[in-house]
Amino acid sequence: MELTVRPGVLPKTTTRRIIAGDVLPVDPEQAVAFLRACYVDPAALEQWLAAAVRALRDDPSRSKRFDRWVKAHQEMTRQLQEKGIASVTPLRAREEQHAA
Repeated sequence: MELTVRPGVLPKTTTRRIIAGDVLPVDPEQAVAFLRACYVDPAALEQWLAAAVRALRDDPSRSKRFDRWVKAHQEMTRQLQEKGIASVTPLRAREEQHAA
């Protein structure tokens, strides 16, 4: 898995610990690298990042890194919209639809 992403982003020891459930990815770059190494469809990466943003929003232990997750999700959404993948809905709009 380490060889499928940029060097240094996903060391095999970290990969093993993520797979074992001992740790979660520490930042969005590592999360996306792990998911890409698992051959997750690029359109589904946006959904994974949106889920991470929702999960981390109220977690004080990760609040310092929260903005990185939001920015990664926004960037992923922008990239997919540029590619014309219509299923992408910005997180805020998705939450407003869910609340209605």
